[in-house]
Amino acid sequence: YKEGMAKPEVRLFQKALLALSDKHGIQPHECLFIGNDMYKDIYPAQKAGMKTALFAGDKRSLRLRDDKPEIRNLEPDFVITKLQQLIEVIP
Repeated sequence: YKEGMAKPEVRLFQKALLALSDKHGIQPHECLFIGNDMYKDIYPAQKAGMKTALFAGDKRSLRLRDDKPEIRNLEPDFVITKLQQLIEVIP
């Protein structure tokens, strides 16, 4: 709320990425964003240049959002069902 915007606003992700770059030299393609919502998590993170992982382990919270045209052809970089799988996808 402090930024006056919310997900899926790409500018919110870009602002966080700018801080990571300025303070730590971390670039967007070096970041992995994990979320359970294709529209509010995966879509803006990919638009901002991050790698993405869709957490599909909890069917109650998984949001595929098939009704959103913006994500019609969108695929996360990884799909995980258990957080332990992050060990496999993080180099």
